[in-house]
Amino acid sequence: TLDYGKFTILDTTDYMRKAIEVWKQLGFQFDCITTGFLASAAQVDIIRDFIASQKKEGLLVMTDPIMGDDGKLYNGVSQETVGNMRRLIGVADVIVPNLTEAEFLTDLYQGREALTKEEARRVVDGLLSCGPRSVAITSGQERETGCHVVWGFDHGSGEYFTIPYRFIRVHFPGTGDMFSAVLTGELLAGKTFPQAVKRAMDVLERLKDKELDVDLYVLGSTQEETHSSGAVTAAYEIAPNLCVAVDVTHGDSPDASKHETFQLGGGPVIGVGPNCARSLSGRFKELAGELDVPFQIEVMSGPSGTNAWPIQVSREGVATAVLSIPERYMHTPVEVVNKKDLENTAALLAALVESLGEGETTC
Repeated sequence: TLDYGKFTILDTTDYMRKAIEVWKQLGFQFDCITTGFLASAAQVDIIRDFIASQKKEGLLVMTDPIMGDDGKLYNGVSQETVGNMRRLIGVADVIVPNLTEAEFLTDLYQGREALTKEEARRVVDGLLSCGPRSVAITSGQERETGCHVVWGFDHGSGEYFTIPYRFIRVHFPGTGDMFSAVLTGELLAGKTFPQAVKRAMDVLERLKDKELDVDLYVLGSTQEETHSSGAVTAAYEIAPNLCVAVDVTHGDSPDASKHETFQLGGGPVIGVGPNCARSLSGRFKELAGELDVPFQIEVMSGPSGTNAWPIQVSREGVATAVLSIPERYMHTPVEVVNKKDLENTAALLAALVESLGEGETTC
């Protein structure tokens, strides 16, 4: 209820301390740490200390200094919060403030919604002086051209960059979270910072006009190779009408039989068998035809070896499908997939979700 003038914020400071202590006892080491809204100086101190304890070569620290938008700070965010965020971005590798947040962090041009190129460079430099290595200001507008752009600096190349985008005057909750998630994933996959920023922008552009008649849950579960514990508990809690398990299947390789593997670049592999609802498998085939997407068929005569197997029998039963990506050298350090197969798998999944109606079930 921040936008209504009265609100309460759950103080998770004590939980943060206890959770991090458990992680330390378990010996957890992280490849990436991302941060968003933090409510107090104590929480910032906790995160700074945790980052310092995790410091190692290759660790990525990404901070979204969530504080405000449209020229002003959010309700409940004070100048003290701004100071706390300055301390936090000082230990980050990458930061992604919007223009309002960048202006408050640098104490430059506060309230301005458009900057000249020279002013934008000054703000980027002001952010870099706080300590982060790379910066992307996610909601800028050039005064000279009127174009909406992302301004940034890439530590890897030592170069400044500007990426234009089409501005839509509408509010989408969670847009910043999606941007940060995609950006972080791309960076962990080895993309350069400008490439990762552009990819995150493209994903949001593709999603902006999509309205769904269903609730969509995307699950990244644990222990799929052992007991599917994550999928079992999630399916029981969510109780979905439909489920698609996305996995990999054995792709062609020099040392494997052609009739037991699937062609890399041949398209997504649609599972058929007792673990796969016939209607869902059929729907995927129809959608592939409509999209002109090549696909392959995998006959699964028993358990599919995926999370679809336990999810299918969750509660009163869930209609499931299995969609796989052909992968060469599975379960080795040199696994290989075809990029087009990844894109076509994503296209089929998106088309299925868009085609579903509210409350729809299948079997």
